[in-house]
Amino acid sequence: MNTFNLEHLVEHLTDLIAVKVIEKGTTQPLQYTEVKNVQRPEQEFLSTDEALCLLKIKSKVTLRSYVRAGLIPQPKRVGGRKLVYKKSDLLKYLGDEK
Repeated sequence: MNTFNLEHLVEHLTDLIAVKVIEKGTTQPLQYTEVKNVQRPEQEFLSTDEALCLLKIKSKVTLRSYVRAGLIPQPKRVGGRKLVYKKSDLLKYLGDEK
């Protein structure tokens, strides 16, 4: 397996782990530094309510309009109806990314 495929596989698996943790009802965003041998804090996921809080907006309608306008990327759907947003995407929109 070449390096590119291995990196893609690791990224995909870390995304799946994040989704499973969020589906279990955790209220804290997932920090990948907690997963052994994977240092990927940029892959932290936030629920819709956490995203609203981070962006300092009150309406889910406004959040959806940001997505439609292309200001932030589409969220991932987990557990059928729940949406999660990558924290790094939201920070990039806010201009706070390191």
